[in-house]
Amino acid sequence: MSTGEQTAVAAAGRRSQRRASLQQRRRKDSKNSSPIIDFSGPPPPKSLQEHTKHGYMFTVTVGLLVAFSAGYSNAVCLGGFLKVGGDSVAKSVAGVTGVYTNSAIFLVEHDYEQMSFMFGTIFSVMFGAFLAAIMNPYPIAFEISPRYGPTFLLGSLFLFVGATGALHNDSREFFFTAIANGLMNGVSSMYSANLLRTTHLTGTTTDI
Repeated sequence: MSTGEQTAVAAAGRRSQRRASLQQRRRKDSKNSSPIIDFSGPPPPKSLQEHTKHGYMFTVTVGLLVAFSAGYSNAVCLGGFLKVGGDSVAKSVAGVTGVYTNSAIFLVEHDYEQMSFMFGTIFSVMFGAFLAAIMNPYPIAFEISPRYGPTFLLGSLFLFVGATGALHNDSREFFFTAIANGLMNGVSSMYSANLLRTTHLTGTTTDI
């Protein structure tokens, strides 16, 4: 064997020894390292049925109350009981599919006052959902977040302001009620991973 070949063999042996020494050191470090502590807590439930009995009843009760509130306020605003400037007004403040359609009809008819009223209702619902997202920036599906309490309180405040506006025949009564419904609908969407709504029931009826 030539001198060059002997040098190459010796270098390869040294590299192999260093590699084996490094692997052995890594094994020792992994054995001596402290175990990883998980501070994340128990995983959230994957469905409503995984809640405790108390949590299940609480969630269902709150959902029914929110749906009742949305249905009642929408019935009042659609029933023609409210007046704006002396005229009886019937507008939806929960589901806005018809509101979009009516806004397009009023646009074609050049009735810009009614069209602006429709757009005001649409943006009010959007604003309510926006507030729900701001107050609950990182929702976890099917987990009851402590942030939902203040969110519902804010929705109740908007409903109260809308009811107060109804006493003064003000058009803002519709807008504040639409904000409240959009906010509560946003919470139900975040909680159920966009499976349930509390202000319009087209999807729920389809699922049934």
